[in-house]
Amino acid sequence: MSPASARSSVTGRRVQSLQPARRLVDEHDAYSFALRTAYLSHLLQPKARRIQHVAQPVKPVSRSSTSITDLVKDFSSIRDSKSTRLPHGFTGELDKRITGVLVGKERMPEFNDALVKRTFATFLNEFKNPTFRKSMEKDRRVEDLLLIFFSKATSELQKGKGSEDDSWKLMVDRHVALFVRLISSTLKKDDWARDRPELTSRLQTLESKLLVHAQDLTTSSQPSGSTTIEVEVPRSSEVKDMPLVLRVANIFGISYDQIQADIDSHKAVWTEQAAIQDLKLYQMHL
Repeated sequence: MSPASARSSVTGRRVQSLQPARRLVDEHDAYSFALRTAYLSHLLQPKARRIQHVAQPVKPVSRSSTSITDLVKDFSSIRDSKSTRLPHGFTGELDKRITGVLVGKERMPEFNDALVKRTFATFLNEFKNPTFRKSMEKDRRVEDLLLIFFSKATSELQKGKGSEDDSWKLMVDRHVALFVRLISSTLKKDDWARDRPELTSRLQTLESKLLVHAQDLTTSSQPSGSTTIEVEVPRSSEVKDMPLVLRVANIFGISYDQIQADIDSHKAVWTEQAAIQDLKLYQMHL
């Protein structure tokens, strides 16, 4: 036998000796391996991100509501001044304006709020009291109006509030500010403000003090500003979002529902950590 023939014979025997040891991979194992690989490819994709709008936190207001003393001290200190007295006939005109608020005829939009109308209705009941009306027409002191309105607003707005909830206190300030605004508007409408510059000025100052921690009542209901942050989008566990898994289903002729069920039943063990562990074991047996 020639050397070439001898080598060929040896090679043939080696191939024949290896063939019995070769094991064919069945379809189930191939499908399982392909599906796991496709699913791991989905898990290893970079997570998508999106921009999310987040409302800026509202800083709590750390102050108490206006005290009755603070409310009237600017007026009571000069009680005898004629320029700070309300004009004759003012109570009747103010009655009309308050009634206009309750029936929705007041043109200033800040008076259309239902809670504002409720507070003004409570005050109007007292304002129509003959004894109080007679006293007002005699003395014409604006501080008397403010004290009564403050008292009625406090009583009305704290209804149903818990002992730890003091949010209503700032609302009292806002409603009193609206009442002051209505008084000023009534004075200007009937041309009484021209002869009472001191009264007009003090009313404007009082309104500003009451609104020091709030925007003007016409815009206070507008939403606060917001900021944006980048957040990760949660990874989908739906097969429709896994292109390679869909390809595996197409190759092996597996229905959508079945391959989704296979993913759901194995996703607890087909993790990135498990794949890394398998890779380490494979490297050890090379």
